[in-house]
Amino acid sequence: MKEEYLTPIRPGIPGKSPFWNGHAFRFMYVPSFGLSEVKGAESYRFVCKTEEGDEYAFTSHEPWAPLTPVWEQIPVGNISLTVEGLDAAGDAVGTAGSRTFYRAAGFSGSSRAPACGYAESARRALDYLYSRPHYQRWLTQGDPDPAYELYCYPSKIVGAVIRSMAIYSEVCEKPDALDIAVRAAEYLIGISEPAGAPFEFFPPTYADDRETDRYMDKGQIMMIYPAEAAAAYLRLHEARPENRFLEAAERIADTYVMHQLPSGSWPLKTMTATGERASDNECMPTGIISLFEKLITGHGRSRFAQSRDAAFQWMCDNPLRDFHWEGQFEDSPLSKDYSNLAKGHATAVACYLLDHTGDDAGYADLAEEILRFAEDQFVVWERPAPDHTCDPPSWITPCSLEQYKCYIPIGASTAIMISAWVKAHSVTGKDIYIEKARAMADTVTVVQDTETGRYPTYWYTEALGKEGWINCATYVASTMLEFDEYLLGLE
Repeated sequence: MKEEYLTPIRPGIPGKSPFWNGHAFRFMYVPSFGLSEVKGAESYRFVCKTEEGDEYAFTSHEPWAPLTPVWEQIPVGNISLTVEGLDAAGDAVGTAGSRTFYRAAGFSGSSRAPACGYAESARRALDYLYSRPHYQRWLTQGDPDPAYELYCYPSKIVGAVIRSMAIYSEVCEKPDALDIAVRAAEYLIGISEPAGAPFEFFPPTYADDRETDRYMDKGQIMMIYPAEAAAAYLRLHEARPENRFLEAAERIADTYVMHQLPSGSWPLKTMTATGERASDNECMPTGIISLFEKLITGHGRSRFAQSRDAAFQWMCDNPLRDFHWEGQFEDSPLSKDYSNLAKGHATAVACYLLDHTGDDAGYADLAEEILRFAEDQFVVWERPAPDHTCDPPSWITPCSLEQYKCYIPIGASTAIMISAWVKAHSVTGKDIYIEKARAMADTVTVVQDTETGRYPTYWYTEALGKEGWINCATYVASTMLEFDEYLLGLE
């Protein structure tokens, strides 16, 4: 298994391809860095030094060479790298640069013993959601319970209620679970922008200021989130085939088509009232592409094919070219220049590529490179780096981190990796993907609350008792059900 970590991930070349890892501080796969050439240098001496003082050195012709010659020997821990330029006689003529980073532990093949079956775990988690007072309120009053503050993100959180109860209605014997989903969908459709508005039929990203006053404005729409709501409507339509939910999803997709930029993407943030863009950032349109794809392949709505293809071309022209996998979240500040990388959109694109390997023979290799990036920067198999805002020794591993601005273990982030590895296994047949997915899924069952069945959002000891984000719990439950079904299909 060690050999796989000797494959560099999209190494940069000065003047040709950018170095994506300028803000990264940990590496599992062998890295290379964008260091400068030294005048008069014929070669470069790389010295990696551990905190204990041990040194691992080699020479290369370029200061941006991967650390391959010594990578297997470097132990897990904090490393200081210095690169000096050497003249023809081997004397130092200047420093090309230096970096400090954490050499992260790779996958060893070990796994925890699962606490229960994957499907059983998911059903218990959905049981817990169904029983929450703010879920039951949808049956009696048909609107969000103000006691659960995260309803201030309607598209995401009300959408999660719809998805979770649509799924739950198919794995349990509680008919009113689907009624909860319907009531939530009716509410979200009811508070969406009216026909004729600049973003007609889009549900709001922000509802009030309880959680949103740090970085956001409730007068804005973050363009990645209406697609999440539309996906929830489609999931509800599967459970209760009523045209009104399919039509609600189509209306959202039509509005996306109306506002698609010539680049193929959309402004990440826009003003709800005027339609003006509120950010220079363009959105990572993976969820929008997925929405178009569902409507095309599942419902025969071929009119969305052109917009889907244009959005995918934007992905090809941008992150698939420069590996700027920008983190985009409704509760985080906007970022530039690789300062806040994340793996959610990256893995979504990888899955899309794997689904379309028939279109291009190179898609599988590209998808696997993206998955290596996601593992490299966001998966913690063991021994997390010690310098974090929350205490790494209390992290439950293996786990996955969310984004640089929230570089802590999150349950949904772990599920994202499980889902992506399952997709990779289904296409490539490589057993390593199932082994990694299983190790993560086993840990999901271990961190699950033994009494209530609740899936924790944050995977560190101090936060296990927090109520958390129901969209995260929903995604984990859905992933665990799908993983269980996939494994049954392999038997």
